This record gives sequence, structure tokens and C-alpha cells, in this order.
Amino acid sequence: MHRTRSQRSESLTMTKQAPPVRSRWIAGSAALGLAVLVLVAMNFQSAVVPNRNADSAGIDPPMTDWANARDLETSTEAKSGRPIDARNESMLSAARGSPEDRALRDLADLALRARAGDLGAFERLQGLLSFCRYIEGLSHPASGSGSTAATGSEASDNNDASTAYVLARSEQICPQSLPVDLTGEYQYWAMRDEMLQRTTSDELRTIEALSTIDAHESDAEEYAARDRLERIALETTSPEILERAAHEIISGRHGAWSVGQDAIEGTLSQGRLAEFQLLGAILAACDRGADCGPASLRYMRLCAPNHCIPGEDVYAFVGKSVSSIESAAVVEVRDWFRRR
Repeated sequence: MHRTRSQRSESLTMTKQAPPVRSRWIAGSAALGLAVLVLVAMNFQSAVVPNRNADSAGIDPPMTDWANARDLETSTEAKSGRPIDARNESMLSAARGSPEDRALRDLADLALRARAGDLGAFERLQGLLSFCRYIEGLSHPASGSGSTAATGSEASDNNDASTAYVLARSEQICPQSLPVDLTGEYQYWAMRDEMLQRTTSDELRTIEALSTIDAHESDAEEYAARDRLERIALETTSPEILERAAHEIISGRHGAWSVGQDAIEGTLSQGRLAEFQLLGAILAACDRGADCGPASLRYMRLCAPNHCIPGEDVYAFVGKSVSSIESAAVVEVRDWFRRR
């Protein structure tokens, strides 16, 4: 059963605090690996401190602009000469049936391009689906989960303003209802497999191959795998490839990665090195051209629901979400990825 925008709006504005962080971003166990880079940043929202080390260069991403639903028929997959399968056709039909729903047309286009091998489209689509499901979760929290009211009138006013901002943005990028042929664990894996089969990126193929290794047979093999991943992260022009390579490096499957460790050694934050490394990788992806500007999807997923400020970008949000010591670790990792 689908909820209307007005129903979502009424209940969302009454919500003072988001559900637990981990339930916010994980759309299912299949999406966990892709969600980690964003998920760890949410851990900093409980203790926001003044911005000390943030850069200020925002990158406001252009939104996909379809003139009308007819354009979907000549998008990437159709132009390739491959037949449009039943799943794609059902999305096209949905878009034709709702010509006024631009967000639905954008989702359909992203799905077509993702299945044609476009990693950027795949990542944005999954991010949109996660964010839009999260908005619906805010509107109708699980029974018994409850909510904790913010303490202090100023905090409450800030939360209300942030929530209103999140809701207004969701009205622009989320469709009236999510199409069933894009949601669910099976759909995620099917689209991912199709994207990997059709990608022309040797970098992505290498990362995926290395991610299937459970354990290396020798230290030399472990070092060689990490070295390949580091070279990909440093040399790629794709922010999505950079993040995938960084996630694989930081996972520890190819040996410990100590960049940023010295900055927090001996502090209470030393056990959270991987979190700061992932934040550094996010900022590096922003440098490499990822959508990190004010109101971008990446920013909204980090700040929602209670810490979003109009005009603020990912750089500023990360800067205010870590202490000066922690920021030193984040910046060290970011600068490591800048060595090109």
C-alpha cells in the first residue's frame, strides 16, 4: 500500500529523532557493502562540534532532466541495440503513466543506464532508493520504536527546520511511490550482476575480483592486492571507482592500512580509525567530482533528519562532525588520495 505525499509530510514533521542509524541506511543485507561509506559518517551526528578543518568548496550536482517520458525509449540501453526486458519495460510503462512525476522518470533512466554497465548510475540509483525508503520510514516508524524529543527549545527548533528541509528535498527527488521492480534484495543483486557483466571498466572488474578473495595465501600476495587497489584509487578519474577501491582497502581483507593512525594514536578515538579513513575517502571522492554540494543526495543522506542546513555541503558537514584530533586523521587520508 502506497502512502501519499501529504500523509508522509504530516507524520514526518512530527518526528523529532531518526530511527537507529543502522536501520536507516541498510535496505537489506545485500546493500550493506555499498552503504558502509555513508553509514559510518552517521556515527558522528550524536556529538556535533564546531567546524575546525572543513574546506568550503561545494559541488552542486546537476539533476537528470528528461524532457518527457518518450526520451526513456532512446536512453542508453535502447541505443545499444539490446532488447528492453520485462523489468525495464514495466518501468517505462510506469513513467509513461505518470508523465508529471519527474522523480520516477529519473529512477527509470538510472536503472536503464545501470543495467547497461554505468557504475555511477547504479550507485546513484541505490542511494536514491535508500534515501526514499528512509523518508518513508521516518513517516511511519516501527511500532514500539518510539522517539526521543530533543532537549532545549533551540535544539528542537533546529531539528524541526532540518526535518522540514529534508522533507522538501525528498519531494523533489523521491517519486510518489517506489516501483516494485526496483526494490528488494533480488532486484539489487540482479541489477548489480547485469551492471558488472556490461561494464567496460577494467578498474571495476579488478576491484570486484579482489573483493571475492577471503584470505591471501602469503604476505606477498596480500601486499600485491593492496598495491593494485591503491594504484586504482590514486589513478582513477571516477569518484565511484575511488570509493569502491577505498572501501576494499580499508576493509582489512588485504592487510591493515595505517594511513591516519598517527593522528589519533593514544586517544579515545584510536579504535575508530576505519571510520575516519572512510570519511577521508568520501572527501577524496568529492575532490574527484562526486556530488557533494548543498542539497546533493550524498549530503542529505549524511545529515538527515536533524542536522541538515540549507547551503551546507559535505565538506562542512564532515568538518563540524569530528573533533580537531579526528579531523587530522580524516584530512591525512583525504590528502593521501590526492597524491596523483
